[in-house]
Amino acid sequence: GPGWGSDERLEDILVEQNRFYPGYGDRSCCSNLVGVPLKIWARYVTVRNNIFTGDGAGRYFTAIGISQRGIEPAPLGNRILHNTIYYNWDPGGAYVAIAAFSMDTNTTDTTVINNLVYFASGLTGAAMYQGQGTNLVEAGNLMATDPGLVDPDNADFLAKDFSLTATS
Repeated sequence: GPGWGSDERLEDILVEQNRFYPGYGDRSCCSNLVGVPLKIWARYVTVRNNIFTGDGAGRYFTAIGISQRGIEPAPLGNRILHNTIYYNWDPGGAYVAIAAFSMDTNTTDTTVINNLVYFASGLTGAAMYQGQGTNLVEAGNLMATDPGLVDPDNADFLAKDFSLTATS
């Protein structure tokens, strides 16, 4: 695509308080299912307080992928903090590859702290990480069997409620 051969050197970016809903809206007849809602091809990016759902994503889904796409420097010092990742549906098929985070081997000094992750029970191949790069710092991440959320499965995407329940 355009710009893939250029070195933009994006740094110090904040992605905060967004909702990533791959299944929201209408797909064209020729479009693919979303596999990675947020791709980071930069250094020192902070991703915090976001919600990622796998609704409508398909059998191969990673909420946040960190990699080097072109000639820019390899990812360094990215921080993933206080996000909710929720995948509660069976996309069908014998094999799925579902992960909260993926990091290529050239990704360095990534920090992943206090993220709440829920994958539907019975999904074969679901994991917190797909690759961890070098010097991954992680703490307080929870891969829950019952996330204790108010109404994350509401059929109306805009009415989904990812607030914690009083008993969570």
